[in-house]
Amino acid sequence: MEQTHTAPRFSAKVERNSRGVTWSVHAYGDTTDECQRLLDEMVADMEAKYGKPILEKEATA
Repeated sequence: MEQTHTAPRFSAKVERNSRGVTWSVHAYGDTTDECQRLLDEMVADMEAKYGKPILEKEATA
């Protein structure tokens, strides 16, 4: 069976509640390592843009 490769992509959701803003991002790629690299890059960009660390990071395979 031939394996098809998909371009890496993201799905993001942002919610505002009484405690502030929560955002979640899902990465879709061919491998777990590729997805983790994409998420790490995105988190680093967000931290650089807003000047504060992302408090909670969750990675699931």
